[in-house]
Amino acid sequence: MKKVVIPVAVVLGLLLLGSTSLAVSPGKLWWTEYTSDVFTWSAEGTYTYMFEGSDGSAVSYTVEVAADAPLYRGTVLLRYESIRARTDEPGLNCKAIDQPRVHPDQPVRFHIGWRTDETMSHHDAEELFDGLSYTVLTDGGPQYSWELEQQAIHPYFEETDWDKAFCPWTVRP
Repeated sequence: MKKVVIPVAVVLGLLLLGSTSLAVSPGKLWWTEYTSDVFTWSAEGTYTYMFEGSDGSAVSYTVEVAADAPLYRGTVLLRYESIRARTDEPGLNCKAIDQPRVHPDQPVRFHIGWRTDETMSHHDAEELFDGLSYTVLTDGGPQYSWELEQQAIHPYFEETDWDKAFCPWTVRP
């Protein structure tokens, strides 16, 4: 009787391939983020910013830029339904701020997240997300426009803590 010997390197390689995004992994939901570079508003005022998606979607939100607004640690995220900022609570927390006001010296960035509506492979999610793009337009002062950059693609889990998932963008340059 002849023994079949599979080299350890081959077994480890197959296991590694099965645990990475290189494997076809059907049956998963995926999410990604789109962000702008960090900037500061050049003038006080009230700004309405609108996220326009290549899929035809458009959502807007209004923020006030005022010298008497608090300065938050790190970068404030300007999202489509709120602004999020790091608070003085222990750890890395970025809560939705009730009053959408930022200081003119406050570093800010636009941020939007997107999740697939149906399960798919990682490859299909890449194709879907690569086909999307977001532009942010502002009014209420000088007109500005930003093209957002797609970030990494992650598996979606029901128990995802979105405060913790988005919060690293408040400390990234």
